[in-house]
Amino acid sequence: MSAQSDDPIKRTLWRIIAAVCFVALAGGTVGNAQSSRSASVYLKRAVERFAKGDFEGAIDDVDIALKFDPRWARAYSLRASARLARGDLAGAIADCSAAVELDGRDAEAFIIRGNARKASGDLRSALEDYSRAIEANPSFAEAYCFRGTALREKGDLDGAFADFDQSVKVNPRLAVGYNSRGIVRELKGDIQGAIADYTRAVEIDSKYAEAYYNRGNLRSTLKQTDGALADYTRSLAINPRFASCYINRGNALRDKGELIKAIADYNRALEINPTAAKAYANRGLARLLQEDAAAAEQDFAAALNLDRSLLALIEQHAGATKERLKKRQ
Repeated sequence: MSAQSDDPIKRTLWRIIAAVCFVALAGGTVGNAQSSRSASVYLKRAVERFAKGDFEGAIDDVDIALKFDPRWARAYSLRASARLARGDLAGAIADCSAAVELDGRDAEAFIIRGNARKASGDLRSALEDYSRAIEANPSFAEAYCFRGTALREKGDLDGAFADFDQSVKVNPRLAVGYNSRGIVRELKGDIQGAIADYTRAVEIDSKYAEAYYNRGNLRSTLKQTDGALADYTRSLAINPRFASCYINRGNALRDKGELIKAIADYNRALEINPTAAKAYANRGLARLLQEDAAAAEQDFAAALNLDRSLLALIEQHAGATKERLKKRQ
């Protein structure tokens, strides 16, 4: 399956966190009371540290800000964001709970808590948080995307489609909404509809590596090899560390008979991710086509050492490749 939902959703989460930072600096305590000057100074520095990736420093500054002003809801949201970035799921959940107790309309806090709960395996509670975010702000287009992704992971494709569809109705320029709707369309077998959604996503956001990758995979499935190669190449220009994209571009190049270039792409994928079993398996197939059986067997062994489930696929494709080589002779 070509769908790569996690990265664009994470990218949307960072946009939400940026909004939390902005509002945290602009706003005061709950009830519109003016927050103390000291709290504002520390929260401002926390935002700056967060933006630089200094999550520990941001947490330390929010701790101090909250000593001066313990009822600043957005300060808890900011600290929750930093804790989530560090992988402290319990801490992020606790901070978001404090934020929504102070301000029950803090939609971003519900989203951040939902993501922390989802990461901890509590999908039911995450869905409740995403729904509460939508109740707090029905115009929050990204909230529909988060709930849609959770529904998709739950197996509710119709519910997921409805949420992604609503996200682009609320915001017709939301690229992640089109990409996510395309993923569901692909899962439901609507290939042309999925391609149309991926295309719309990259029209809106020309730097959307995942959407180019998703479209490239479908074009490859349709044997539109040149179009697939163009999409993979565009995706890799944006994200040069996209290991799966190197593997799939390598497959397209192998199908065109460009074996040296294909092997170079598999090599690059393995440099980025040495445990990419499919890179070994596909490189083995390319080496078979080069009639380098010994190297191919080494690659197949490496692939199976990492993922035994590839055995049937390797045997099927290796057998077909060997038949092709016999016909050459």
